[in-house]
Amino acid sequence: MGAGLAGNNTNRGGDENVSKLQGWVLRVWSAVAVLLVLFPHFVVKRQGGVLDAGFGFLFTGPFERSWKVAAVVDTPLLLVMELVAAGLAAVGFFTAKGGGSKGES
Repeated sequence: MGAGLAGNNTNRGGDENVSKLQGWVLRVWSAVAVLLVLFPHFVVKRQGGVLDAGFGFLFTGPFERSWKVAAVVDTPLLLVMELVAAGLAAVGFFTAKGGGSKGES
């Protein structure tokens, strides 16, 4: 039983390094998610069409005073971008989780 405990202590040391990497992945993903919300993609819906207005800060947006209509956030694109960012973060998170624990004996 003593040898089994020693093995667990060795693995815990490795798991701490992996959990730091996972924490880094989560912090980067959190920053990206917040930036995606703060600087969304805007569109102008007018006369049955949709015009690209570009990216802009959420509270000021890419608005010009000469426009007769206001630009709105392209919500479906924002959701897709958030899902892609979350998927990439999940891949990074689980890759970091299993990165150093297998094959080391």
